[in-house]
Amino acid sequence: MTAFVSLMGSGFFLVLIAQVNNYSMALFLMACTVACCGFHNAGIMVNPQDLAPKYAGSVFGVMNTIGALPGFIGVKFAGYILETRKSWYIVFNQTAGFCFLGYAIY
Repeated sequence: MTAFVSLMGSGFFLVLIAQVNNYSMALFLMACTVACCGFHNAGIMVNPQDLAPKYAGSVFGVMNTIGALPGFIGVKFAGYILETRKSWYIVFNQTAGFCFLGYAIY
């Protein structure tokens, strides 16, 4: 359930952000997106303990390493889109697409 709220909720609000032209509404939708991410954090912290109790620290370290890579790649990719297309619409929709894809894989 937390994966649904986290990934599908974040994706839904990101799609809506791409559609609005009002700063107040965009800020509200971004707050909703970040709130949905809170469900992700609540669900992910216990996974290493469930998967491998004896090696939970190592598993968590590997998860964090792999999870941090999109933070570097995504910023570079978003900057490229903004530089070439001058559009936040594409950036938000691309991020929402990754949220939906992540839920489908999960």
